[in-house]
Amino acid sequence: EYRVAAIDVVDTTKQRVRMDARESVVLLVTCYPFDAVVPGGPLRYVVTGELLAPAAATAHRALAVAQAAAP
Repeated sequence: EYRVAAIDVVDTTKQRVRMDARESVVLLVTCYPFDAVVPGGPLRYVVTGELLAPAAATAHRALAVAQAAAP
């Protein structure tokens, strides 16, 4: 399981979206703004997810189940 570690808007004319295969992360990258009239602009919406350790993943899952069961 992964947890959201960061949400950023990146201007690709000024910086790159960093992707390092040596890290246990997942990136969701999409165009931004979401309602842009002309697609393909330089802005990207980047959500970074970090891999949870097995114990943390179990605790995270238990919390999600408890929250879903709450009235």
